[in-house]
Amino acid sequence: MQVSTQQPVKAFDLLPVLDYVAPTGNPTCVSVAGNDVYVGYTSGQVRHFLVSSTTATNGRVKYQVKYLDEMIGNTKKSIVSIIVAPTIARIIGLAENQVFVGDMFSMVGAATYSKSTPKSVTFMSVNESSSSYDLEVAVCQARKKSVLLVMVTTERFIVKQEIGNLQGVPHKVLWHGSVLLLAYESYYSVYNLMSRIEMELFPYNPTTTSPLMKTLAEGEIYMNGDGLGMIINESGDVCRPPIAWVNQPKYVCYSKPYIIGISRSSIQVYSLLDQQLKQKSGFNDACAATDFGGNVFIIREDQVFMLLPVPAEEQVERLLDSAHLDQAMALAEETLGNLTRAKGTRLKLLRWV
Repeated sequence: MQVSTQQPVKAFDLLPVLDYVAPTGNPTCVSVAGNDVYVGYTSGQVRHFLVSSTTATNGRVKYQVKYLDEMIGNTKKSIVSIIVAPTIARIIGLAENQVFVGDMFSMVGAATYSKSTPKSVTFMSVNESSSSYDLEVAVCQARKKSVLLVMVTTERFIVKQEIGNLQGVPHKVLWHGSVLLLAYESYYSVYNLMSRIEMELFPYNPTTTSPLMKTLAEGEIYMNGDGLGMIINESGDVCRPPIAWVNQPKYVCYSKPYIIGISRSSIQVYSLLDQQLKQKSGFNDACAATDFGGNVFIIREDQVFMLLPVPAEEQVERLLDSAHLDQAMALAEETLGNLTRAKGTRLKLLRWV
């Protein structure tokens, strides 16, 4: 990845880790848990890959991706989304409004879910703030002004609650603790599960803007606006200045403290600390993207790429060397846990202060 000439910091390295991943169809979605990567295809397949790494004597890390197995969805139609649930060793897929479940390691379909599976599903979202052993999922259904809150166990789906009487038919939902963030045809809203009150947030143009919602950190949520990325809290209040995208993103990922937008032609890295562009490169034809453990995975028709974070202490030192003290101090404060052993970096900061 090429760093913007106006920016003093390089936050990520872009590495190709697998070539020719789509011999039978084009990739449509990706989900990651630990070293396990699952890619969905237009052919109805879900393929399981294993990522491993080795460190050479010169300190360089080399990544390898190995194909393990695959499964076919119920309809053999294009896979819309995949959810991985490591605690119950399940993958949950969505294809043509039908949900299917399989073992995340053997890739064998799990028949025990058939009678309890929600019907006519258009979108699924995991409650990432849940502390439950079982998986909690919010489900949108075709033509229904409601959202199902579902628990997924090792054997079945259990509907815990149906949130009805919504303002419209939600296209997407994000379940975050005690609130639901909803994307309708042309605007967003927030629904409080405790008070049962829904509040409209802001509009977007569906012809130019994908309705993206993403959990960040410490109660902050990203929502895709027209040319702007809005950062709100659980109450629906804007809590940071917006991200002014150079190119409207198709996918959004998060790797603290950076938010990454992948558009049709570029990868853009912005810092949440000052909402400024830190890194940008050309990248065409991304088919899917996701993040896990600080790493970002980007899928193209015939390749898998990883965005690997540059060590925080190295970023801070580069900022100091280029006399960007304020940015260095902010980044050091945000990533202090990663700098506890970086004595040289701390001493350099003290000299500047």
